[in-house]
Amino acid sequence: MKPFLIQQLERYALRLTELDFLLSREDIMADMTQFLKLSREHAEVSAVATALTSACSRESFRNCVISAMMSSRDSKKSSSVRRRA
Repeated sequence: MKPFLIQQLERYALRLTELDFLLSREDIMADMTQFLKLSREHAEVSAVATALTSACSRESFRNCVISAMMSSRDSKKSSSVRRRA
């Protein structure tokens, strides 16, 4: 696995923390456009970060990155299938 890809996946956890902080700020909550934009990003980042965290708790880091990538891809496929149904 390329180091760049591993770094990108590690950044999801950091970004999730940043988004949690931003979404708790009063000025962001007052600006509905900004709040919705950040909420959507939070949902996307959260899905990847959660898959990565759960995979890492069970496996070695390299294997967990691969598992998280597969899980995220499968999750996107199943959500698109549900939308079509």
